[in-house]
Amino acid sequence: MTSEPMRIKSILAGVFLVLAGVLISCSASDRSDGPDIKVDPRIELMSIIFRLAGNPEYNRGQVKSYVDDVEARFGSFREHAVVEMARELRKTRGVSYDAVMSLAIHIKDPYTLEEEIPFEPRPAALEGRWRVEEAREFLEKARDFVQVSDFKGFVADHDELYKTTADRMQAVMDESDVEGWFNAFFGRLPGARFGIVLGLLNGGGSYGPKVVYADGREDLYTILGVWMTDEAGLPQFNDRVLGTVVHEFCHSFANPIVDRHADE
Repeated sequence: MTSEPMRIKSILAGVFLVLAGVLISCSASDRSDGPDIKVDPRIELMSIIFRLAGNPEYNRGQVKSYVDDVEARFGSFREHAVVEMARELRKTRGVSYDAVMSLAIHIKDPYTLEEEIPFEPRPAALEGRWRVEEAREFLEKARDFVQVSDFKGFVADHDELYKTTADRMQAVMDESDVEGWFNAFFGRLPGARFGIVLGLLNGGGSYGPKVVYADGREDLYTILGVWMTDEAGLPQFNDRVLGTVVHEFCHSFANPIVDRHADE
């Protein structure tokens, strides 16, 4: 689902990426601590639900063993209430792509699915395709899905894969200072935390959502799809992913600019 504001946000994020150029590299003495890097079960849960609902962007996973495991564990739940609601939300509200990831980061954990920040008043950065009452109904149905499908057990079974994936991405990020570049170019955001989440079912799809807290703190995310694997079929990364990482973080800076000037 593409709109003119969304297209402009993508273009502006791309402009910022061009400006970044090779400035991501810096000396060790100037380096920031860097983003937290992980596979986040919140992201995996939402990706699984919308994969079962038929969203094409969540049916492009390239880690075959993981995709097979997802299908084996959850394939029989395609008619679960939360999956049916996901289907309807995509059809009637366009809930897909970044809207799915936006809800994922606005919950505390994938087991209780409690709100990370209160949904009333409406969170500033929750993607606009979500109505609060629909989001809450969806999360209630998702709680049942988590229980009946033993999602927690699935996460435990894949802990080693999740760790390997994060470690491999960390090795790439250790050679750069993306967070340092953002702080230098835009100015440091007090209380901002940068995080990279690796989406194992997202294939080439990557997103740049954020959470804005009432006290002004912000959690900025790059949700990076996994589209490369090694000979063993395990996730693999190289320095070519840096452009995508920067582009997605840029949305946290580009999107508010577009929103402030949308009428123009």
